[in-house]
Amino acid sequence: MTFLDDLKKGIDDLFDLAGKDAVYTPKNGFPENIRVIFRQGATTHDGAMGADGKIRVRKSDIPDPELPGTIEIDGNLWTITGIIEGDGETLWDLSIKRDIKPTFKR
Repeated sequence: MTFLDDLKKGIDDLFDLAGKDAVYTPKNGFPENIRVIFRQGATTHDGAMGADGKIRVRKSDIPDPELPGTIEIDGNLWTITGIIEGDGETLWDLSIKRDIKPTFKR
């Protein structure tokens, strides 16, 4: 086994243990079940709430991310808003955003 083979095996193990099931739908394509490592944040702007986050995906699952694709995680639909970085061979870091409709506005 080469170093790259060992690295890919370690990444697959990480996604099996810490990943979440998700459904990726490219802008011009069909839904596909994948696993992601997900980190969520929160944002507010002019009284409206939104959420942002970051996902890490395997390049074998999404070889060429399309913007704006969508990703469904835990029943919530997110829009892929940017490609933060890739490591060349194995992973993408993608930024995501979700609108949260306010119940009232001050």
